[in-house]
Amino acid sequence: MKIVDINTGKNLDLIDEEIPKELLEGLTHFIGAAVESKVRGFAAVAVTKEGNVIDSWHCHNIPAPTLLGAIELLKTQFKKEVIRDR
Repeated sequence: MKIVDINTGKNLDLIDEEIPKELLEGLTHFIGAAVESKVRGFAAVAVTKEGNVIDSWHCHNIPAPTLLGAIELLKTQFKKEVIRDR
């Protein structure tokens, strides 16, 4: 699989072949939806294969409580769909 840098048009090799295809597809879908929707804020968390947590967030002209509310909605949905089944 190749990733094309839209700024240069050059093909980029994937950083790590161990990254699951489904994860890359999910990230690609999220970025596409974010661009199309002209998002003004996001929060993301990820867990490395070693179990470390990495995070990133950005708010641009939206109140912080709005982003916190979105995080809580995601947390609630995750609990209902994933944790409930265990």
